[in-house]
Amino acid sequence: MRMKVIICDDEKVYRSSIRQKIECWALGRDHEKEVFISEYHSSEDMLESLEAGGECQLLFLDIEIPGEMNGMKAAKEIYSRNPYLPIVFVTNYSNYACEGYEVNALRYLVKPVMQPAIDQCMDIAWKKAELTQDKSMIVRDGNTVIALPLMNFVYAESARHNLIISTTENIQYSERKKLSQLLEEAPSSLIMQCHRSYVANIVHVRKLTPGWATMTNGITIPTSSRYEDIFYDRFMQYHQGKGLID
Repeated sequence: MRMKVIICDDEKVYRSSIRQKIECWALGRDHEKEVFISEYHSSEDMLESLEAGGECQLLFLDIEIPGEMNGMKAAKEIYSRNPYLPIVFVTNYSNYACEGYEVNALRYLVKPVMQPAIDQCMDIAWKKAELTQDKSMIVRDGNTVIALPLMNFVYAESARHNLIISTTENIQYSERKKLSQLLEEAPSSLIMQCHRSYVANIVHVRKLTPGWATMTNGITIPTSSRYEDIFYDRFMQYHQGKGLID
């Protein structure tokens, strides 16, 4: 597995400090050949790189960059295009902490950042990538067999004897299969039952309210009391790292 980390901060001393701590984490976990770090002093240059298709599994982002788009605005731009990218805000300011939840911030760290905080962020991001990277599931739609990347699977609905599988490309596949079979074959513990007729990918859940889950494609699917507690726990584990690395 490879992991690309981006550090965006206008002050070189902070970029260097975070890089050194990431490299220390990688060395300690025997991942030094699998972690690649890029630095940007400009949020606009960083955005341009990501918009051009630049790879990233974790972003350390300063909120205040003088003369540039601020980090929170940049994060919202990123979130609108890629709501899956974990973002760690690194800053001297505490008044943005609540706003960070709008972009699903993984952590909010105050400078100077200590090694244990970087270690925790890296452990969570590594585990997230490990759960999803290079994994796919086989879907049979009629005579067509599709190797569907796990990240493209949003949810499945049981309709009579078929499963209607919805994807990030807004394509639906119909497969003659039971929900229980899909759960047995799913390549990740992130594929979970949330209702007697629905299975969802935790990666794509954006909001939970009693009885409902809103997915990244804007569709709201039902949840039931039988599955809600464990579904909520897994949601928190994945999106905020609660229990993911315990």
